[in-house]
Amino acid sequence: MMDPGDIRPLTEFQRNTKASIARLKRTRRPEILTVNGRAALVVLDPKTFATMAMGGVDPEEAAIMEGIAAIMSGKTVTLNKAEATIKAHRASAKRLRRRSA
Repeated sequence: MMDPGDIRPLTEFQRNTKASIARLKRTRRPEILTVNGRAALVVLDPKTFATMAMGGVDPEEAAIMEGIAAIMSGKTVTLNKAEATIKAHRASAKRLRRRSA
């Protein structure tokens, strides 16, 4: 539900951009910016946008649920195999950097 305090003139946002961004991050509420008294656009912080884009699911929660689903379906590897894969990838990237230098 929108609060009347979430509706602001675009010029106020432009004049006080840093304060507006800090408020958006703190409140995590979208704000409607107006031009000549009419709604022109909506601004919101990235986390709120991500949550809205994912149908109201918090991105961190979605990542946890994805991890649980992977475990339940057996799509896991041992720690030793994961470490070996990471080391091999790093070594390959290092060789590529040397070649391009």
